[in-house]
Amino acid sequence: MRPSFTLLAPDLVRRILAEARDLLDTIGLDIHNPAVQDMLLAEGARVDPATARVRLGAALLDRALASARQTFR
Repeated sequence: MRPSFTLLAPDLVRRILAEARDLLDTIGLDIHNPAVQDMLLAEGARVDPATARVRLGAALLDRALASARQTFR
C-alpha cells in the first residue's frame, strides 16, 4: 500500500481548475510563435495574430486533458 498525502481539499481543487479554465478561455495566453498559433487554431483555439493572444475554449481543453496521461511514476 502506498501512502497518500492531500494538500488541497477536493472542493478547492475543483474551484482552482474552474477558474483556470475560465482564464484560459477569457483572457488566454500570449503565444508569439506563429507555428504554435496555427497549430492551436487548427485545434479550435481563438487566435488574434495582431496581439498574439490565444484563447483556449472548453472543448479544446477537454480534448487536451483527455489525451494526457492520468498517472506518472
